[in-house]
Amino acid sequence: MSKVTPEMTFKEVTEKYPITRDFFAHYGVLKYVKKKRLLNEPLSSFAKTSSADSGNLIEELNKFLEINVNSKPRENPIKAFQAVWFAMVMSTGIVSMASLRVANLYHMKVFSDTLIGFAQALFWINVATYPVMIIMQLSRCAAFPKAVIADLSNPKTCLVFFTIVAGTNVLGSQIAIFGYLEVAKIFWYWGLFLWVLITISTFSFLFIKGISPIEESINGGWLLATVGTQSVAVLGSIIAPDYPKYGYFIFFLAYIWWLVGCFLYIVIMTLIMYRLIFFKLGPKELVPPYWINMGAVAITTLAGALLVLNGMKLQRGFVELLSFTRGFTFFFWAFGTWWIPLLVVLGFWKYVFHKTKPAFNPAYWGMVFPLGMYTACTYQLAYAMDLYFLLNIPKYFWFFAITAWVLTFIWTWAFIVKPRKKLLYPVASNKAFLAFKRGH
Repeated sequence: MSKVTPEMTFKEVTEKYPITRDFFAHYGVLKYVKKKRLLNEPLSSFAKTSSADSGNLIEELNKFLEINVNSKPRENPIKAFQAVWFAMVMSTGIVSMASLRVANLYHMKVFSDTLIGFAQALFWINVATYPVMIIMQLSRCAAFPKAVIADLSNPKTCLVFFTIVAGTNVLGSQIAIFGYLEVAKIFWYWGLFLWVLITISTFSFLFIKGISPIEESINGGWLLATVGTQSVAVLGSIIAPDYPKYGYFIFFLAYIWWLVGCFLYIVIMTLIMYRLIFFKLGPKELVPPYWINMGAVAITTLAGALLVLNGMKLQRGFVELLSFTRGFTFFFWAFGTWWIPLLVVLGFWKYVFHKTKPAFNPAYWGMVFPLGMYTACTYQLAYAMDLYFLLNIPKYFWFFAITAWVLTFIWTWAFIVKPRKKLLYPVASNKAFLAFKRGH
């Protein structure tokens, strides 16, 4: 049975089979079709306006699709860039900070120095990566605004834009921890601006446009709204003590963002649990962002612990809130711990039981982030709650975070440098359409 039929329009063909854009572009057909305004006309109209046979066009298109069944269409790297790539900055930053903290738990100088060196290396990788991603994202907004608006209006992808906020603030936290506090303050202002911009745009689309049924729209990626919000609280609580005059106000804002993030987690997590329990979940639907279920609650724990530790330095106002903050933070940490074995079981179910072959997607960085964040938040929680026996968890859990980061980093570069499979063109096409290309 033919895939392409004479009744299909050029636009329908290219949307259903994106790889056909390469076929049309190779022979100059796409340029001709746009010039003659035939995009919304059936393929049969091609014969009426050109010397080429439309029947031959359809036949050769189907041959082209058949011999290139496993090939992917060429994509403009800027148009194809997705906000989820900022998950790499998020993961790299938190694994770096977790390594730096865990180094304090080892008395062996060689081992401790190795972790510190690794943390510093990840810091400079992030410093180099972040501006490239910002340039790519801004270029996409300028060159392909319709694609950006389509992502913002899609309930499956809109809240992924909060990875930009989280990546910005996680890098800012890295910068602060490594001693560049004045630069970190600039990142907090920038991250705050991005949070306001993305919050207004994404939730406005969700509220006004309406969405598809819950089982088709919601996934763990929605919790990136919590991650982005809590990242503002994390960086704010870190830099607040360095403001001699306005530190109290910065801490106040950090507290607000923490509470907003807590609210978002509880609401969105309720919807996700409803979706997971009452609607069938197929292996393909269990996407990597479901690991954010644990990552979002882990960063909530980290923000709460930092608010406790830094709040004790302020001798007024927030002292009364410390008991509430400790209890609420411990509540989120316990729930995050509960998620870990469940996510491992779901991963086993998908990749081992159902033998799902993983194909690279930048969303896999969303599986690294929770491991690093759980390591960092447990370290800080131990000091905030005076539960020092909890330090045994990050002392060994960091191994999973670093291993996941190294493997994903290698996988990412293998994907980037992998040469694209060369497309094959039917012999008849070369004879029939090269002449058309020369004539037009």
